Amino acid sequence: RASCLKFLETVLLSFSYGAKTAQAQRHQRQKGSNDFSLDVMPRGHFMIRPEELEQIGEYAFTTLRGLITLGGQVRIENAELFRTQSESRSAALLAILKPAALSFLSLETSQDYELDFELSPKSYAIGINALSITATTRPNFFKEASETLANRVISPPAASAILPSKSVCAIVSQLKATCLTLLRNPLSVTQNASEILLQALLSSNMEIQAQKALGVAKHTAALKRASRAARNRAAI
Repeated sequence: RASCLKFLETVLLSFSYGAKTAQAQRHQRQKGSNDFSLDVMPRGHFMIRPEELEQIGEYAFTTLRGLITLGGQVRIENAELFRTQSESRSAALLAILKPAALSFLSLETSQDYELDFELSPKSYAIGINALSITATTRPNFFKEASETLANRVISPPAASAILPSKSVCAIVSQLKATCLTLLRNPLSVTQNASEILLQALLSSNMEIQAQKALGVAKHTAALKRASRAARNRAAI
């Protein structure tokens, strides 16, 4: 399952458009050519259609959000599984991800659900890290990723046979640290995600750290909108 989560992260990042921010560019340089996105896809290709791949990326993102929000995968009925006779690998991916994503989205109208499996502590850590990377490198997903992580801080997972109390504490600590990092990012201001992140940290008695992080984010966001002269003065 941990390997499946890493694969889900790879699909999500590969089948979405990257950010143009300086932080994302630094992240891309660190990862080198492995940081693939739809930005490098050729336009007008006779076989590859970016809009179809982007749809798969969106389903992957929704599936990842569902895993972290619920702490596992909602049971998918056999009737909901998509069957495909196509030899296309993208069609095979869609047949797997679409039912998983739709099963999570269906909970918006119904809270009665059963899990196929629960996340282990290692899978939780991988999933949280995947959402954090997605948020900082894919601005279109920043707000939803932030909301998912923040809501998990406000409503943390319960201890169980798979998640002992020590593991729950470690997961909550990682969630709070991730929310603080995201709040410090200027995207929290520009993508209107600062309020939910701040609320989550305030619920965890981290008001001082949260206010400092928000101040940094607002300052950085303001500098990006300022003139070059103002940015130079700030750098000095």
